[in-house]
Amino acid sequence: MSKGKRIDFLVDELQNKDWVVREDAAELLAEVGDPEAVEPLIKALEDEDWHVKEAAALSLAVRCQSSRAINSSNER
Repeated sequence: MSKGKRIDFLVDELQNKDWVVREDAAELLAEVGDPEAVEPLIKALEDEDWHVKEAAALSLAVRCQSSRAINSSNER
């Protein structure tokens, strides 16, 4: 399975009617680490459920920290 297909599935799950599925998708998008996940996660910050908003915010924070760590190690 290609990375793009995995991302597409998770992005689609951000629209699921079940907030638990949307929350899980947001968390998994952070683990995948694909830059294409950033925009869907930003949109998920506007979800009606606070669990999903929290998961999206934490996933974006993890993504940001990972990017900073990579940039920091490249500067050395």
